[in-house]
Amino acid sequence: MKTRTGPRRKRGFPAAVRALAGAVALIFAGTQLGSVAYAHRRGDKEDKEKAAAHYKEGKKLFDLGKFPEAIAEWEKGYAAKEDKAFLINLGHAHREMGNFDKAIFYYKRYLVGIDDNAPQRAAVLEYISVLEAKRVEAQRKAEEEAKAKEARNNPPPDLSVKKEPKDKPLPPPPPPPPEEGGILTKWWFWTGVAVVVGGGVAIGVVASSSGKDFTQPPSNLPLPPGNILRF
Repeated sequence: MKTRTGPRRKRGFPAAVRALAGAVALIFAGTQLGSVAYAHRRGDKEDKEKAAAHYKEGKKLFDLGKFPEAIAEWEKGYAAKEDKAFLINLGHAHREMGNFDKAIFYYKRYLVGIDDNAPQRAAVLEYISVLEAKRVEAQRKAEEEAKAKEARNNPPPDLSVKKEPKDKPLPPPPPPPPEEGGILTKWWFWTGVAVVVGGGVAIGVVASSSGKDFTQPPSNLPLPPGNILRF
């Protein structure tokens, strides 16, 4: 029995078989890569078709003045394919609605990464400049309206009107009305009248009976001697 003294051979597939297997593997890999590329192209085509459909529908709605609906369509179109045309159109729709902040946002997003020589770049920059000025004016008007509303709700006090003190004393009560009939209804008034009238009548009777004229002043002649009046 012979004993091997040299290096042993490694058993394996023949070279032709190994070459065939490698060729098959390359063909399979190429087929897979081709399938992936085809699927990618097919998906990209479908995305383009979806984006184009949303763009057309959004433009139709924009022309009809239905800006919120147009915005919804263009947002779906941008989600299907990130085309910058959707950004500038979204800026236009928000500008028409008076949403200046949103419009400026989309215009600025459109300018990101765009070539300086792009045909619409100058127009978009002009849109941004005009909208920023309008935004400042809108903020100023809003502040003025807020101040006017505050002034209407809280008017300043009228200094021309004199306010009455809170603790003003009450006016005195009016005098009581005179008694009905007055002094002519009093018994003592008529009693006094009767006394006065009676006295006058008595004096007149006495004067007429004595024959003296009591209307003449008394004589200033001295009395004769011996005729002294005594009481």
